[in-house]
Amino acid sequence: MNNHPYHRDSEHTLEVLRILEDNSAATQRELSRRTHLSLGKVNFLIKSMIERGLLKARRFTNAKNKRAYLYVLTRKGMERKIMLTRGFLERKMREYEQLKSEIQDLQQAVKEYDAPRPVDEQHPQPPQAYGRNSPNAEQ
Repeated sequence: MNNHPYHRDSEHTLEVLRILEDNSAATQRELSRRTHLSLGKVNFLIKSMIERGLLKARRFTNAKNKRAYLYVLTRKGMERKIMLTRGFLERKMREYEQLKSEIQDLQQAVKEYDAPRPVDEQHPQPPQAYGRNSPNAEQ
């Protein structure tokens, strides 16, 4: 996985946009819980998306919490979500291809290891001893 900060922030933004598209009444605490991001990070992302015109926040009255908001994706927000989804998909496809290649290499290595070997390779002779007491040691 690419741990470049831009990719992480883009993936976090995409994750929040996807959740809000499905549930515009999701609270920041709920977003934090579902994305496994801190409440501060979610707050930062929401404010940033509002400033960039990706979201509109609409306050509504809630019997439980008077400070409830609806976060509505704007047209620009939908376009950004699509762009981020494409980038995310491209990265995941590259990762998938790399993993697939690595899995094939590992399977081949296991297959070669498990392949029948000639009798002398099945029970190799122990290596010759080297050192003072070996038959090869100079006297």
